[in-house]
Amino acid sequence: MRMIFSYQTLSTEFVFAALGVVLAAFWTGNPWLIPFAIAPLLLIHRALSVPQLQAEARVDPKTGLFNARYFASALTEELGRAQRFERPLSLIMADLDLLREINNTYGHLAGDAVLKGIAEVFRAELRHYDVPARFGGEEFSILLPETPPEQALEIAERIRRAIAERLFDVETSSEPIRATVSIGVAGYPKDAQDPNALIHQADLAVYRAQAPGPQPRLERQLRSLF
Repeated sequence: MRMIFSYQTLSTEFVFAALGVVLAAFWTGNPWLIPFAIAPLLLIHRALSVPQLQAEARVDPKTGLFNARYFASALTEELGRAQRFERPLSLIMADLDLLREINNTYGHLAGDAVLKGIAEVFRAELRHYDVPARFGGEEFSILLPETPPEQALEIAERIRRAIAERLFDVETSSEPIRATVSIGVAGYPKDAQDPNALIHQADLAVYRAQAPGPQPRLERQLRSLF
């Protein structure tokens, strides 16, 4: 009900009502003036819709994070800036563990709910200038400008712990479910000098986190980071 009677909704309705009155007056008095009344509205609509379309082109619709295309562009830009000013930069890659098992056990809607929940953790734990993205499938990437690897490791561990402790509510389970992520970190200039190499190094760190071993999974992830 609040949305129906919000200021934005009421103001929009008022504008359309006023437009109807103006068009009716033009139709009665001089119909040839109607195109001149509609033309500014078309320009306004275009001015409002183009930025919205541009924003939608940068965002992954399932999680609300940036998509892989925008992330690649941001990484190239920030890496160039880091090189010019000799500033640090780090990259986090994170894989949602056992997404296939979650989908098979609880359904794909449950998997989607976990992906959205992980995105919420990112937004809560990251700084406003960091760039979190859904890299593809169950893989996420986070660009950390002005961040040395040591600080990136602290951020990565904070994210890993927050996700491991979170309870995800899904409609197909009577009890909340849990999920974990495997995380890898790479930093410029120590680990790599170009975008693809930096992503590759962070991916290798993720693979080490996922490697089988006798340790519990979360301990193994922690050891791989440090």
